[in-house]
Amino acid sequence: MAGRSTAQFLALDAGTSGGRAALFERHGRLLAVASTAWSYDAPAEAAPWGRSFDPRRFWDTLAGLARQVLAEGDVSPAQVLAVSATSQRQGIVLVDAAGQALYAGPNQDLRAVYQAAALDSRWAARLYAVTGHRPALLFAPARLHWFRERQPELYSRIASLLMISDWLVYCLSGERCSEPSAAAESQLFDIRSGAWSHDLIAALELPPDIYPPLRRAGAVAGTVTPAAAAATGLRAGTPVVVGGADTQCGLLGMNVLAPGQA
Repeated sequence: MAGRSTAQFLALDAGTSGGRAALFERHGRLLAVASTAWSYDAPAEAAPWGRSFDPRRFWDTLAGLARQVLAEGDVSPAQVLAVSATSQRQGIVLVDAAGQALYAGPNQDLRAVYQAAALDSRWAARLYAVTGHRPALLFAPARLHWFRERQPELYSRIASLLMISDWLVYCLSGERCSEPSAAAESQLFDIRSGAWSHDLIAALELPPDIYPPLRRAGAVAGTVTPAAAAATGLRAGTPVVVGGADTQCGLLGMNVLAPGQA
């Protein structure tokens, strides 16, 4: 049982194969963890390789895991000093101006195979030079081109491109922002300047203004909203801290910090 006087931190993780919630004390000791496997949908319009997930179902799953670890750790909402989120890389959520998720896709969504081939035939060298990533099949530009060609009405409504961990921060706090280690997995991020590559975005003829402000990991994005508090069991007003991509966060957790360690 966690001591009632101990301050805690809660982390949500939307992984490739499942979700988890973990509760830590202030020095990093794991107090409780809960996890569950999940699967993805195969939408007919994106056959045969397209995959997506129901954002409401995934959010409800993670919120339930949060309630579970609070109960298993015998932790009251007032003891939780902050909550953060991490996720699988390459997955994105497209959100409209009202905050509705238009599309939620995991890193397994390969619907844009033909659009990716077209991008690679023309832009492969530049994409790699700017973003450090290839092939285009795995990343956001090819999927955006797919939506522009196949679902133009949805494409016209995109207000924000969020990586999955960014979307979880949005679900918790209502704040739209992106963290560099997560944004770097979009294939639209300049890894040298540490910013969205607006030159590349323009060259690829993508929407110019759907990329949220960047916040460094550890920054406070906002606070838990009343709706998120009701879903997760957290206290409304709890700080929501920006998290990052799962591999980078995992390396930090293993204390892999110095050049040459990985």
